[in-house]
Amino acid sequence: MAKDLFINTDQPDRSVAIALGNGSAGEAQGQGSFPKLAYGDKFSFNLYYIKNDATYDARSGAAGTDPEIRIFDTSRVPTGGTFTITDGTDTTSALDYDASATDVQTALNALNTNTGPDGITVTVIKYGTGQYQITGDSAGAISALTVDASAITPQSSAQSYEITAGDSSTAEVQVISILSDALVTSSQNSITNGWSVTLDCATSRVLRAVSEGGGSATLDFRIEDVNSGDATIRETIATGTVTMLQASKQPTAIS
Repeated sequence: MAKDLFINTDQPDRSVAIALGNGSAGEAQGQGSFPKLAYGDKFSFNLYYIKNDATYDARSGAAGTDPEIRIFDTSRVPTGGTFTITDGTDTTSALDYDASATDVQTALNALNTNTGPDGITVTVIKYGTGQYQITGDSAGAISALTVDASAITPQSSAQSYEITAGDSSTAEVQVISILSDALVTSSQNSITNGWSVTLDCATSRVLRAVSEGGGSATLDFRIEDVNSGDATIRETIATGTVTMLQASKQPTAIS
C-alpha cells in the first residue's frame, strides 16, 4: 500500500510544510518529514495538498496543476564554463561561471545598445556561485530573463523567477539561479484529491552522491506546484533535506 505525503499549503515556512497523516486529509496534522530514500529504489507514494484545517486544498489533484519533486545536491554548484543571459531581444556576452555581480550587471546594462534589458538598466547582487538578484534601476516591467547554461560544468540548469513585477510605479526584481541538474525528478498521475508520485533513484548522479558521501548523502528536495500549460509558472510549496542511502544495487558506470 502506497504511503501518503501531505503538504500544508497554508504553512508560510516551506521548510516545515510536510504534515503528518495516516491516510485521510482530515487526520493530517503536525509536522512530518520527507522519507529516506536509497539508490536503486523506485519510491512511490500518494501526495496531497491540505489546508490548516486539514481539508484538501482545491488544487490537490485538480486539472491544470501538477506537483514536481526534485532532489538536488546543492553542494554541486557550477565549477567551470560560461553562461549567457537574454531578455528575448538581445543576449549578453559569455559570462564566467563564477562571474561577479559587477560582471553580470555590466553585461546586462550593455544590452540593447547600452540601455539594459528591455531598455531599463539594472543593479545586480550576487548571493553565491550562480545566484543573482537583478533589480531595475527605474520603474517598469522587464521581460523574463533567460539563461543559457549549456556550457556550464558540471551539467547544470538555470531558472529565473520574478520576485516583484515591474509596472509604471514599481521596479522589476528577478532572481537567477544556476545549479547542477537534479539527481532525481518525479513523475506523477492524478488520483482522487491528489497524485500518485514516483521517484526513480536509480541514476548515476544518485550513485555518485552516495558513493562520495561514504554510503549516504544528505540532499535537498523541493516540491513545486507547476502550471500544466506553462512550466515556467511554478510555486514552491515545500523544501527541506532528505537522506539518500546506498542500497544493495550493484554499481554501474557513472557518466
